[in-house]
Amino acid sequence: MRSLTAQETKWISSQAKAMGVDFSLEMIIPYEEFPGGGLRITRTPLVFEDLFHPGHFKCYYSGRGAAKSESLSQNIVLMANDTNIKVVCARETKTSIKDSSKSVIEKWISNLGLDKQFEITGEEIRNERTGSSFHFVGLLAHNINSFKSFDDADFMFIEEAQDVSEKSWKIILPTIRKPGSQIWIIFNPFEREDPTSQRFIEKDGVDTAGDIMKAFPGSIVKRISFRDNPYFTDELRALMEFDRKHLSKDEYEWIWEGKFLEITEATILRNIHVCDFDPDESVSWRMGLDFSNGGADPYANTWVYVDGNDLYIPHELMNFTGNIDPYIEQMRDNRELIRKASRRVGDSSRPDLIRKLITVLHVPIMGARKNVMNSRRQRKAGAYKNSMIDYLKHFDNIYIHKTNCPTASREFPKWKWQIDSRGVIQNIPEDGNDHTIDATIYALEIDAMKWFCQRDKRVKKGKVDD
Repeated sequence: MRSLTAQETKWISSQAKAMGVDFSLEMIIPYEEFPGGGLRITRTPLVFEDLFHPGHFKCYYSGRGAAKSESLSQNIVLMANDTNIKVVCARETKTSIKDSSKSVIEKWISNLGLDKQFEITGEEIRNERTGSSFHFVGLLAHNINSFKSFDDADFMFIEEAQDVSEKSWKIILPTIRKPGSQIWIIFNPFEREDPTSQRFIEKDGVDTAGDIMKAFPGSIVKRISFRDNPYFTDELRALMEFDRKHLSKDEYEWIWEGKFLEITEATILRNIHVCDFDPDESVSWRMGLDFSNGGADPYANTWVYVDGNDLYIPHELMNFTGNIDPYIEQMRDNRELIRKASRRVGDSSRPDLIRKLITVLHVPIMGARKNVMNSRRQRKAGAYKNSMIDYLKHFDNIYIHKTNCPTASREFPKWKWQIDSRGVIQNIPEDGNDHTIDATIYALEIDAMKWFCQRDKRVKKGKVDD
């Protein structure tokens, strides 16, 4: 960045005073490339100055408190008010408009005093003067054809990119290719195996960040932190210090420093391996079906088999429409795979759907009994799922096919016990992103019943002491 002239410094000081903003070079970003040139007072940390230079990828990753979302949202609003641009704001999943970045964009329109310039509707935001438009999408709801409508986008702004699947990246990258277009990416890294981390940080020890910046001149991949945020509040600092004292080193560094999260005490299954393997079709497969509750809640099907004391998950079938008809059609198209399973068990809360699938597919499907009980667990709420967790833990290894099972590859390693406000781990699994896990539990329910019975018999005979 060039130095400010005396005249510019004087002008900025007067403008800052009029706005009630403390004058600081940490909030000033020159952007002579914009129509009209000149300077704009923003509340953007200086670490984001690369936003104002050409470059296809602008990728920032960090822990909490680095002001990523606020800074990028503010400046994309300023750009949209200066010139005609089409902006696609995306996350991997968007169950409702509340789950998008729309509220942050709206906040900065108001904060910057631009309410009269923008028209805000239910799903879009438009600038009536420049013609700019904002569109809010969930990537999982799209395929390569439905996403083509965004091939004229000038900017794509991806939040929570740690959740973006490889399938979604393969749709995004060839679509956002307009000359001069940019893809803005922000995320808190989770695991080294996440597709986003492998594309933009490292893969198998290779520096992919450097490769991105060499291949796309002007692009930036930058790890930042709360230290780069001059607006880091006292409240956030107090929370950070509390976490530093009470969390494990790995958890603290993941939450606040943006490092990868290794296995923690709250991790439920520690025997997970995500990799490609050759499925063994000579053994008996099971199929589990977890049904949607409507909306963006997906339909999830998994296929599993046991070899020795190892569990394999070779296939999954997901439907994110939340509607029965597309799901039924998808199942009809995959009848051959469905018939590979010697047993199929579905969520018994939807007997109507089980009956319909039986009619359409001409295969037997059982309803899950949901009464598997580890005799050592009290009969109370959650005992069924916790009993199944006990069963899953008894396997030496759980192998999940990385290519065939992208959703299971994310859900199983990230499955955690709930942690209360005091930081105490509860004996209650987190609910929400566990659709393939529920399907797998249904598939294995009868096997688990047999295993518990056999184990209890061995204990009574004194053959085991666990």
